[in-house]
Amino acid sequence: WFTNGRTSHTFLVYYDIDFERDMVMEATEGGYKITPFSKYEKEVIAIFEPKVPIEYGLKKSIDLLEQDYDYVGLVGMIWVCLGSWLKRKWRNPLHSSNAMFCSEAIVKVLQWSNYPEAEKFESFSTSPEDLLIFFEKENKN
Repeated sequence: WFTNGRTSHTFLVYYDIDFERDMVMEATEGGYKITPFSKYEKEVIAIFEPKVPIEYGLKKSIDLLEQDYDYVGLVGMIWVCLGSWLKRKWRNPLHSSNAMFCSEAIVKVLQWSNYPEAEKFESFSTSPEDLLIFFEKENKN
């Protein structure tokens, strides 16, 4: 509602060979965790297949499991959204280096994987809507 975006959450879907099912890596109220994709399957707005492999970033993100959710940084996104409404790019002043929110986790995985143009994102100032727009544009090409 606040961002007036089409989405408010983002996550990575991957096939887990141990569980033999699609799983989600996400940052949510409980921190960074792994969840069965079936929990979200009916609510998904869009799924994008990465244009380049992201396995390195995905594997590296395992070290983030159980990292706290960045509630304070999420409040800081209000400042980022206000800047966006005013056609300005403002940084999140309240982000934590010891916690993260959903889109921040995705940006980290993309950057660790050297995903094309991911370096343009500031992980703690990127919204789920920003990522949706990025992948929509990428998939048009």
